[in-house]
Amino acid sequence: AALIGPDGGAPAGGCVEATRAAAVAVAIEAHSSGSPLRFPSDAVAALAGAVAALPDPAPGFDSDAIWLSAVCAVLSLSVPGSARAQPHERWTAAETALPTLPPDDIAKVVRWCALGGGHPLGWTDAQGGGGGGFASEASLPLRIRALAAGVEALERAEVSHAELTAFRRSLARLHVVAVVRDAMPSLVADSLRMLDDDAFILAAVAEQWVAAGEPLRHVAGLVAAGRKHTGHEGGDADHVDACAKALNAATRALTTAFDGQGSADARTAAVNALRAIVTRSLCDDSRGADSPALKSLLGSEYPSTLEKARASAFVELQTFADESSGAPRGARGAALELLGEVAGGDGSSAWPGWRPPGEDEEEDASTDTGVGSGATGGAVTSGGSSSAARLLAMRTAAAVAILAAGVEISESAVADADAAGASFRALLDATPDDRMAAASPTLSQVLLLWEKSARWAAPSSAAPRPMHAQWHALIHRGLAAGAADAALDAIAAAAIDEDVHAVSEEEEDDDDGWGEWGDEGESEAKTAQAEKRSGSKTGAVVSETEARSLLVAAAAAGPVAAAKVALALPYPSLRPDALAALANVANADLDDDLTALILRAEVIPSLLSAPALYAAVCAAVRRGAEAATVKTPYAVASLAAARCHAAAGTLAMSAAGLHPALVTNDAGVAVLERYLRAHSKRNGDDGGGGGGHRGGGDG
Repeated sequence: AALIGPDGGAPAGGCVEATRAAAVAVAIEAHSSGSPLRFPSDAVAALAGAVAALPDPAPGFDSDAIWLSAVCAVLSLSVPGSARAQPHERWTAAETALPTLPPDDIAKVVRWCALGGGHPLGWTDAQGGGGGGFASEASLPLRIRALAAGVEALERAEVSHAELTAFRRSLARLHVVAVVRDAMPSLVADSLRMLDDDAFILAAVAEQWVAAGEPLRHVAGLVAAGRKHTGHEGGDADHVDACAKALNAATRALTTAFDGQGSADARTAAVNALRAIVTRSLCDDSRGADSPALKSLLGSEYPSTLEKARASAFVELQTFADESSGAPRGARGAALELLGEVAGGDGSSAWPGWRPPGEDEEEDASTDTGVGSGATGGAVTSGGSSSAARLLAMRTAAAVAILAAGVEISESAVADADAAGASFRALLDATPDDRMAAASPTLSQVLLLWEKSARWAAPSSAAPRPMHAQWHALIHRGLAAGAADAALDAIAAAAIDEDVHAVSEEEEDDDDGWGEWGDEGESEAKTAQAEKRSGSKTGAVVSETEARSLLVAAAAAGPVAAAKVALALPYPSLRPDALAALANVANADLDDDLTALILRAEVIPSLLSAPALYAAVCAAVRRGAEAATVKTPYAVASLAAARCHAAAGTLAMSAAGLHPALVTNDAGVAVLERYLRAHSKRNGDDGGGGGGHRGGGDG
């Protein structure tokens, strides 16, 4: 009834109903063939012959329609209650019938199976067309196989088919997709989807990949794959050129976002887009092993092209960040920040192992002329300027712009340690006393910038660090101007930064910070050794002589300020007098900062001789949010390490809520031991023991 109407003519449902009925019959026949799935060629041929003999078939319903519906039935075969055959099994069965189809029908099947086209018979999902089509469930290799089979079948046709050229182009594109996917397991899915478009342009996709932050090695691999599999008609590309175009587009978008009309979200998005190119695509972190396929695509010349792309991007960003570019200040600041990350050195650079253009030549010139890093540090002093020197001047000028000090920062102003020292002195002199508290953090950042970015300022094994005179001037000026807190912040900024405040191995203490139950002679020997080497700290913020002058300046602000300075600086010999002066002050103000400094310097045992001050310190460590987890354990550990077991036990029992009068001596030792063990395990997650506090004051 579905094939022939009541009067022997066309059925009421027309061609759609007839072809669907034929497809159902073929599906049942194919399913009955068992495994492996086979195309029922004999049954389909018999049905096609019967339809050809119909006196008045539905328009469009002929033997060709039977063969096409049969192929579609096998490709979308699904029988309720039975396990569905895998896509490759269905294609293997249907492929045998492909040569029996006319060229137009072959093209329809191939488009449906490989390229996600519509159903060959025009069926919708409701009519059994199968949601998404065969291509949506087929793997990429299977889609390539289907497309290759279609191209081969159309090439055998007597008349060249109109879509043959397009199919060849799509086949080449899918080969590129397959090569890229297999060579780059970490490729982002969105990047791969950019290739799944017949209208793709290789150069445009390469640029989009760079903008999306794909590693440049992936972009280079894409370009190589596009050149290897010709015929996709997506054109050629160059990964270095793609990077340059993406960077140019990002800087233009950044300018637009910061031109005064862009929203905060737009500015953030523009900065992040530029950052993706600089810190992700050009970072090109290859610490993860590349696949053999990617190595083959990249070839031996890739490292040189990466260097070329980085150098070009650095110069482009530097030009954009210069005031002469006319870009908005915020946009130039964002570019400068990225340039600073790039030129941060081997250990901290966003491009590991990379140096700004010209820096290697400067170093060679410095070596040839016998000029050491303590003088010019390899900076170009004649014959032009280098990218590194120019960048340092630009970053310094941007950092001090907020001070409005009127001091010009040129390349010559930061060419070497002497020039930079003079520039820093000028900045200090231009800052009035009433603005020192606000200006000190900025000036600290300038010194840290120089120490991280300039060879002539980088701390080494020399003691103290090269910029110690400038640090001393900044801290002393803060104390003299009544900005003691700002001066202490400057000391902390210099000491906390691990990259610029190295401590030599011989200065490290092997003690884990929780103390041992050994003899006191060993403890005294360690203390004497520590005091002996305290006069020459590697990379110390200031020399010991300068530290003493700072202590004198701090004393004018009171014993609390003097104690803070003495505890913050890495010279234990300065502390006894400062703590003695503090002990003579009734009701000394032990704020959180002073308490933290006392804990980090581990001077609590020495305070036992000053009962009032010791009691005040114990009270301070037992209050506050971190009393139970940080401050009290540090204090107990410091006392125990100094063999002050009675005092340590008393403080531990107080922390445990036990009154000392209710505990015997033996029980007190047990409480102390259990307290130390408990907190040692708790801190073990962060590296073990309580070693986190050891040497903190000397840092």
